[in-house]
Amino acid sequence: MTGDALGVPASCPYALTQVTLGSAPGGVWVDAVLMCEGQPVARIVQHGDGGPDAIRPLAPATWADVHTYETYARTWGAPYGIVHEPSNALTAALLERWAATRG
Repeated sequence: MTGDALGVPASCPYALTQVTLGSAPGGVWVDAVLMCEGQPVARIVQHGDGGPDAIRPLAPATWADVHTYETYARTWGAPYGIVHEPSNALTAALLERWAATRG
């Protein structure tokens, strides 16, 4: 990483796939599948209303897998001073990484 930009380290086991985007009165809505090391973990939905992401496990993943993601996000966000909803911030960074691959 360079400068103050939030980034996702190359070692991050998480990625977004099956991303769908659209416009909403308050911004952009996002519906995506969160993957960990190539395995589906959760469906993440952001309604574009400024509220928090909704994260729900996808079978065979469980709530414990979602909590593992949230813990990883807290660890990732701590050096940036992110203390509120770090999983939302990490999801946003993963979305930026996904968009960068779309050229």
